[in-house]
Amino acid sequence: MVNVQSVTIIGKELAQHAMQMAEVIAGSKENLRERPPISSLVCTIAPLGQDTHGIEGAMVFAEAGIPVGFMVMPNIGSTSPATMGNRPQSDIRERARHRFEKILVEHQPDPLPEDIQIVLQNILKAAESQETNKGLRIQCDSSIYLGNMQHR
Repeated sequence: MVNVQSVTIIGKELAQHAMQMAEVIAGSKENLRERPPISSLVCTIAPLGQDTHGIEGAMVFAEAGIPVGFMVMPNIGSTSPATMGNRPQSDIRERARHRFEKILVEHQPDPLPEDIQIVLQNILKAAESQETNKGLRIQCDSSIYLGNMQHR
């Protein structure tokens, strides 16, 4: 099973929907804790602060036993140096970006079984309806996410 790491699932309600989907993919709450198909990264707000939605989402993940990481997000020229020093152009970020692009082109995961896709679509529809009723809009193409997850 693949682990999808997200930095965009923020807020309690979106995290709860993500947990529903992760449990369906994992097959049970026990499997979800043993081999979580999702994990989360939460970005700090410089200088080292946290926003309410990020923390609320992280708490939902943590309560479900899902790994949560916290990243430092310096603002260049404000909370970090304005120059990157004498580093060569092909630094670790460039190499990582190149590798990421190669994986995106070459990786061919097995599709999820149809019954699981239907359950996940229903969860997405409920989340979209809930957010639309609040005047918000979830902007995601579920077929992209569903097509890129593995289930074994």
